[in-house]
Amino acid sequence: QELANNLHVRLKWCCFVMLHADQDGEKLQALLRLVIELLERVKIVEALSTVPQMYCLAVVEVVRRKMFIKHYREWAGALVKDGKRLYEAEKSKRESFGKLFNSEASKV
Repeated sequence: QELANNLHVRLKWCCFVMLHADQDGEKLQALLRLVIELLERVKIVEALSTVPQMYCLAVVEVVRRKMFIKHYREWAGALVKDGKRLYEAEKSKRESFGKLFNSEASKV
């Protein structure tokens, strides 16, 4: 009888420990799911925290591009004016030469 009582107490203890271990395992699984969800939210918050910086970088890039376009157009306009001036000078020289050549050729 004493052995049976001793075994009964030990078995009750084992059942108690297993029950609590199972409950604690469920709690741990719930906590793990919660931690995973919180980590996902932290990632979202981290991504959102970079939005103002990215916006500022985008604004700076837009301004830089506008400045580049302005300077490029000024440079291209000056290049066109210089090209027209050179073309007109060359055209004038050729016309002068043509007139001179034709007048000298008609004398012969």
